[in-house]
Amino acid sequence: KSEGIYSGGKKQGAWQYYFEEGIPKAEARFEADKGFYKEVDRQGNPTMQGWIVDGQSDSTWTYFYENKQIKATGIEKNGVRTGFWKLYHDTGKLAAEGE
Repeated sequence: KSEGIYSGGKKQGAWQYYFEEGIPKAEARFEADKGFYKEVDRQGNPTMQGWIVDGQSDSTWTYFYENKQIKATGIEKNGVRTGFWKLYHDTGKLAAEGE
């Protein structure tokens, strides 16, 4: 499911995540349990990316459609969407925005 190194009980360095059949799903590079996470679908297209802190999303996150257009972007804090978000059509045109 995942592989990487812990140092002092915290994720450290490069981590790899996999789908059940062993295909790469995501990668992240951590320093003291804080890392930038990038996830892809089974064809290697981006699906989401953002910072993870202590195992939870904690920054601006971006989600993508299969055609690589941005689907949504906004702030996640402690793994929960919060604050201002923008949602887009798969054409890249803004669909909605708000808190």
